Amino acid sequence: MITGIMQVMALRLLRDRGALVLAFLLPPLIFAIFAAIFSNASNGDLDLDVAMAVTSEAERTQELAGAFAISGKFNVFTEAGWTREDVRQQVRDGFADTGVIFSSDLSDVAEATVEIVIEPSRDIAATVLAGQLQQFIAEEAPDLAIRRNALTVSTLTGGFTPEQSGRFDAALVELMADESRESSDGFYQRISALDEAGRATADPSIAYYAGATAILFLLFSLMQGATISLEERRNAITERLLLGPSGILRLTLGKFLYLTLQGTAQAIVIFIVAAIVFEVPVIANAGLLLVVSLSMAACAAGLALFVTSLCSTPTQAHTVQTFLVLIFSSIGGSMVPRFMMPDWLQSLGYFTPNTWAIEAVYGVLARGETLAGISAACAILIITGVVSLFGSAFVSHQLMRS
Repeated sequence: MITGIMQVMALRLLRDRGALVLAFLLPPLIFAIFAAIFSNASNGDLDLDVAMAVTSEAERTQELAGAFAISGKFNVFTEAGWTREDVRQQVRDGFADTGVIFSSDLSDVAEATVEIVIEPSRDIAATVLAGQLQQFIAEEAPDLAIRRNALTVSTLTGGFTPEQSGRFDAALVELMADESRESSDGFYQRISALDEAGRATADPSIAYYAGATAILFLLFSLMQGATISLEERRNAITERLLLGPSGILRLTLGKFLYLTLQGTAQAIVIFIVAAIVFEVPVIANAGLLLVVSLSMAACAAGLALFVTSLCSTPTQAHTVQTFLVLIFSSIGGSMVPRFMMPDWLQSLGYFTPNTWAIEAVYGVLARGETLAGISAACAILIITGVVSLFGSAFVSHQLMRS
């Protein structure tokens, strides 16, 4: 009897394609994605985009900056004439994960500094960059770090005597031909890419996850809400509602508008909680957040209707919806920030609504962007939703005719 029960359950699983997908295809796929992300991050080999400016004319600085740009450690990009503010702008607008500014003569060990531009939600990127720069300078110019340390010791002890200075210079010549030494953290100065004052902004990590959480649960809840279409199709309710040639479009549009309003309300609730519990400046950005909420909801509603229209049963729809939402969320940044992913996975993220939703919310709450600044992300979300809406209407129409 026990064996018979096991056989029945095994046959049931084999005949349920949705259950097979959730049991044997989705887990290894999610594992592969997260393994790629965390193996990349744990080795410190983040595929970072680094904006660089060289504002010092010193020959040693120019040489080291040029060598670092072509070292292949990161995707370093720069333009002639870039200033500190240009680098901050690149990082602030999301075109670069972090930035580096060579603004002083590195041969002047008393004053030499390398500025690291941080984006608070990607602080680990700045930390990795500083570590790689430290290693790079230790390899390419170990004398700079040694001289810096010697200067510190000299200051603490009241200065070297001429004899000590001579021995130090002689030892330094020998060390330059020997193994490189690690450089000192004293070279680096961290500066923020975001404006510290002048406009209401939120804690970057909270701003990030407000968008990440909102789009994740909008996709889940609106896809669940769209499943009612399958019940209507099975009970022949749809046929009775279609009284004219454009009936299927009106029916689909009605569902789309309802789901969009529902999703907008859900997003607003998340932002209200962020405002009350975490003091996120929601009221100061209420208008822009309403635009972003409508854009996210429209995108999620359109995708929900389109995915559901391709399915035959609620069970099948649930399987496909779960599969797509988890893939979108893992690749698009709702689960792990995209800058920690390999470059090829970051590129795939642009094909998910999560990436654009997070960019829009983060732009409003952390970067303090205006409507113009978030217009591209919102436009992509809305266009995706509208195209999916018409795709759903087309598929539904074809099924009604068959």
